[in-house]
Amino acid sequence: MGVRETNILKLCQLEAAKLGCLLMRNNVGMALTKDGRHIKYGLGVGSPDLVGWTNMGRFVGAEIKEGRGVLSKEQLNFLRRINECGGLGIVAYDQEDVKKCLITGESNVSLFDKGDGKCLNTTTRFSRLRMIGWRLYSVF
Repeated sequence: MGVRETNILKLCQLEAAKLGCLLMRNNVGMALTKDGRHIKYGLGVGSPDLVGWTNMGRFVGAEIKEGRGVLSKEQLNFLRRINECGGLGIVAYDQEDVKKCLITGESNVSLFDKGDGKCLNTTTRFSRLRMIGWRLYSVF
């Protein structure tokens, strides 16, 4: 049995903290109050599981996936937008993904992006990593 997403999330937070980056849980949803009102919380549909900043003030958003999890179109677009605005959007299958992106300062979102708003699956992701010569991972 694989590692649960919640455990991966906590490991990512710990790894980021070692590198001086604060990442906080971003829960998204809606609750019903006792008097029947709907209260929305979180940053919105597609927002990453973890949000925060580096010790230099750069915004970071990390979407955590377990196993062969795939980004939704909304998640991919949110991470793209973070990167376009100068932040660091990360897709993390383990804490090493977060560590590598924070150390290099480079997003790994393009590894999942087909360019048409759709997301590559995990198998294609690793094939693409091999094709580019492990560019993001060669630093280590």
